[in-house]
Amino acid sequence: MPIPNLAVEVTAEVIDRIPFAPAELSWINALRVPVVMDTAKAREKLGWKPAHDTRETLAETIEGAREEGLV
Repeated sequence: MPIPNLAVEVTAEVIDRIPFAPAELSWINALRVPVVMDTAKAREKLGWKPAHDTRETLAETIEGAREEGLV
């Protein structure tokens, strides 16, 4: 079900202002703020290698959003 941007923004803003809100509520921020992480430390210290590259992940995210009618 498509969700209007204004509804996402307002809901996320309200949740951000709730003190001690459960972590489960923070998922709403994923719809409004892209998460970008520096993985250099994990690569260097742990020898971690990503299973998917950035382009692949972005393409899958967009495809999923399109399938769900979000974009």
